[in-house]
Amino acid sequence: MESSSSSSLKWDIFLSCRGYRTSNSFISQLQAALMEKKNKTIIDYELTRGSKISSSLLKAIEKSRVSIIIFSKDYAFNTRCLEELVKVLEWKEMYGQIVIQVFYGIYPSEVRMKGLAFGCHQQVFGENSKKLHRWRDALNQAAALYDSNIKDSV
Repeated sequence: MESSSSSSLKWDIFLSCRGYRTSNSFISQLQAALMEKKNKTIIDYELTRGSKISSSLLKAIEKSRVSIIIFSKDYAFNTRCLEELVKVLEWKEMYGQIVIQVFYGIYPSEVRMKGLAFGCHQQVFGENSKKLHRWRDALNQAAALYDSNIKDSV
């Protein structure tokens, strides 16, 4: 696990969120609280924006010990957020990165049911798009991860 060994980590925490739809005061307060506790924190909108996920964003995910995914009502509408989620879950599976989910204005069960968002993506990418299937799988995996964490804590 050379690429994610503690000596190669640049960040303690990577925050993934749909910035303008998630209360900026919530995100700012969360980031400030994490940094107050001496956590080196990076948030996705501090990196290069655009519809495509940038190499700097991928590196930030890879160089983080923990990823916090902040699911909001519009998270699944943003293709970049979905690509981030895919990468975070891939890194969790390959290297054991810790993933924490926060549900902001959305219930955990709603993460699985993103029909409207996927209807929009389907029009753009096509019904049989590999991206579409990868994103849907990632949302289902994130929901299953949440369910598993609940069962483990009971």
